[in-house]
Amino acid sequence: MKQNNVYKKGALLILIACFAVTGAFAQFSIGANLGLPMGTFGDFQGIGFGGSLRYDKAINDNLSWGVTGGFLSFGGKSIGTFSGASMTMIPVGGGIKYYFTESNNGMYGGLDLTMNFISQTIPSVVIPGFGTVGGGSVSTSEFGIGPGIGYRAGSFDVSARYNIISNFSFVGLRVAYVLGGNN
Repeated sequence: MKQNNVYKKGALLILIACFAVTGAFAQFSIGANLGLPMGTFGDFQGIGFGGSLRYDKAINDNLSWGVTGGFLSFGGKSIGTFSGASMTMIPVGGGIKYYFTESNNGMYGGLDLTMNFISQTIPSVVIPGFGTVGGGSVSTSEFGIGPGIGYRAGSFDVSARYNIISNFSFVGLRVAYVLGGNN
């Protein structure tokens, strides 16, 4: 578990360094995120809520690169008398966006690669005749890939992304405010 803390701190330092090296605040965006679990992940987890910070920089008229850091918290679903594990996810990564019209304006497609630091809190269960079973927490780091689409108009950016992360795939929705608008 201490090793995961080292990874989290290292990833945070890399993210801060990327933001510092890239300079101007004009392309930073602050977003509210929603995660809709898919597949078996959706059988045990409820909707995730969180936020993110992203920096985008134009490469040419239609292409930009970016770095992202965020936080999502998923509640566990109850199945009968069993209460599901709650989960937090800290995605850190980077990617590209291709604007179909012009840089930083209109419809775009994108692809992000992320390292996801995941922590699950597993509730204990009382079984009559056996006592308390389970409980505790589990941490893991998982690589992810997220193709998506979005639309940017001035200071607002709305996107949807299918995040493929081992056993934790989900559709991510993000509504963001871009500091500095179309600069």
